Amino acid sequence: MHSLIDRVLNRRGIKGVEDLRGEERKQYDVWNAVLNKPDITIDDLKRLLPKEIERAKAELVKYDNSSQRDLYFKAVLRNLEMLTLLITIPEKQRQELSAQLEQMLQN
Repeated sequence: MHSLIDRVLNRRGIKGVEDLRGEERKQYDVWNAVLNKPDITIDDLKRLLPKEIERAKAELVKYDNSSQRDLYFKAVLRNLEMLTLLITIPEKQRQELSAQLEQMLQN
């Protein structure tokens, strides 16, 4: 049990999770999941961003888009692509430098 939730339960006279029933237990599970959820990592973003880029592109090709909706998805796409670039640049730079150094060793 998370210590913050534990303190809240204790303040309300509840000694442990086993004392919770029905909706109380559901709420506890939600709180516990939120408080124990790990932070998003760069690898998570590397997996998520290409999917979101494809989704934004799919929205852009719809014929019934208003000009406002079209502009919105163009901005979303641009932001997603810029974020992807920022996240992937260090890895690409390492790969390029490694290739150059390997080539220098071969000459």
